[in-house]
Amino acid sequence: MGYTTVDPNETVEIRMGASGPAARPPTTVVEIFKKTVKECGSKVSMRCERDGAWKEWTWDGYHADVMKVAKALLALGVKERDAVAIIGFNSPEWVFTWIGAVLIGAMGTGIYATNGPDGVAYVVEHSKAKVVVAEGAKQLAKFREVDAARLASVLAFVAYLPEEATPAPIGSAQGMNWAGFLASGAGVSDDDVEAKAGAVVAGQCCSLISGQQKGDSTLIYTSGTTGNPKAVMISHDSLTWTAHVGFIDVFKCTSEEHVLSYLPLSHIAGQMMDVVAPILTGCTLHFARPDALKGSLKDTLGEVRPTVFFGVPRVWEKFGEAMKAKAATPGSMKDKVATFAKGCGAAKYAAAEQGDPDPNNCMANLVAGSIFGKIKGALGLDRCRLFATGAAPITTDLLKYFGSLDINILELFGMSEVTGPTNMSTADNFRVGKCGLQIPGTETACAKDTSEVIFRGRHVMMGYMYNQEATDKTIDADGWLHSGDVGSIDEDGYLKITGRIKEILITAAGENVAPVLIEDEIKRQLDCVANAMVVGDQKKFLTVLLTLKTKPDADGLPLGTELAKDAALCGCATIADAAASADYKKMIEDGLKKANANAISRAQNVQKFAILPVDFTQEGNELTPTMKLKRKVVLEKYADVVAGLY
Repeated sequence: MGYTTVDPNETVEIRMGASGPAARPPTTVVEIFKKTVKECGSKVSMRCERDGAWKEWTWDGYHADVMKVAKALLALGVKERDAVAIIGFNSPEWVFTWIGAVLIGAMGTGIYATNGPDGVAYVVEHSKAKVVVAEGAKQLAKFREVDAARLASVLAFVAYLPEEATPAPIGSAQGMNWAGFLASGAGVSDDDVEAKAGAVVAGQCCSLISGQQKGDSTLIYTSGTTGNPKAVMISHDSLTWTAHVGFIDVFKCTSEEHVLSYLPLSHIAGQMMDVVAPILTGCTLHFARPDALKGSLKDTLGEVRPTVFFGVPRVWEKFGEAMKAKAATPGSMKDKVATFAKGCGAAKYAAAEQGDPDPNNCMANLVAGSIFGKIKGALGLDRCRLFATGAAPITTDLLKYFGSLDINILELFGMSEVTGPTNMSTADNFRVGKCGLQIPGTETACAKDTSEVIFRGRHVMMGYMYNQEATDKTIDADGWLHSGDVGSIDEDGYLKITGRIKEILITAAGENVAPVLIEDEIKRQLDCVANAMVVGDQKKFLTVLLTLKTKPDADGLPLGTELAKDAALCGCATIADAAASADYKKMIEDGLKKANANAISRAQNVQKFAILPVDFTQEGNELTPTMKLKRKVVLEKYADVVAGLY
């Protein structure tokens, strides 16, 4: 038995440390779930909106529904190490299914709700899923569009929300609605479930997740930016140990926290924040509405008022844009008061970065604090003690903007292959633009020859399911996991990510260029820009594709053509206006000149640009579910535009 495997039926050895957190005794998701249910039985475990009202589950109620799912899965014939696939927006049913599968020794694997027919079929086929639990007819319809032979492993398709008639069979698999599914396990006893739960060990796979390297024991299937995802196998130990270190040791989370669930549960960040951390700490989980990222998130935040909030950079950008759009008229008394308060906040933020929590404890802070309280209240973050971000790059300007409002957004770095966080910032230990310190009990380093960021510890995955070659390339003989990211670690131990190795552009002159830093600087110089993508691989010079900030369309998506306040400049009201305006082009050219002036070398100067007709979105397939840019997709989609620049 070794530390890695590509076979979900095998168990791995736990990479124990001699002392400290790395020496903490191994445990399983099953054990921590049972412990929390016993300790917090009558406490509210989760809440969600149903028919306009909030419905609550206590921990005892949570356990009861999980047991029903576990029994139903056993009744259908699901065995140890079988995969159970789940597709849909975050909901109690999603979580009950995942925990229910894990409870009987099976593996939960989430499928991104935005995946198309081929994408959902790939996950089911690759994981050999025995049961698929899907949110309603819309998600089930995706499976009906593919060759039934690809779904041959499936015994049943289960539809939940909205409750409806029993769905028709798909291929050889029966169709079931949620109520019928739960009822099917009535003949299975508690003892039958407990026997399965008692056989679960810390070194076995419980989740499959998509890895950053292109693929998820949990199986987690990566939200890959190219090709099919790899299935990252995460063990019970990696999930429970990493969650304990991250949420209890570092973030000091308790049973009193309130967490809002809105990021995909099929992603490692959502799974750790919304599934594992709550069952470890006993805190309360609140589910957002399915249209959270289309506009309803703000309303739900106001109702829930979370104490911990994790937002991907795009969410924080949207908050910032909305706040700036409502800013007071320049020069007005309201504007002067706000400017004064932000000055106090910026000074406090800068001092906190240097370890001084309160640089000027005076009446000014009281005035500023009152204003900040109103701002946080408007965002629904008035009782939030922990603001965090990760999963994609965030600009230092945005961090400083929120810092000046007494909202210290803490950067984290992680990936599916290391069960989420590897480096974390705290209010007492952070550096603007850096991803924090390595989590206790682990090792983070940068390879000497390539500056690739590498990790070692109990948070490292078991391996990529059925893919020995990729596993061997990712985890070396000494146990170091190679991230594929380029970065550096300063003398105080803070990690900075500068880009992905695969994203590095090599110009015709042989110069290596990391595009992310250039893109961030362009966005810093040009508030009108929503997204920037630098192009120049094997080219004589660099160019950039730009999308402009627009008002959301009727569905809350940035697909409209009417420019947002930050972009409605030079007399332009639409993207077409801007693209045709000489003044607008001159403004962008001036911004690019400023960005070029701050470049590390002339090889990183951008010489030409093009304004694209629409912003990047998941729906347009330019962004992954965690808002990472799919560069290859953009290049293919706008090949003619790129050709025109050269």
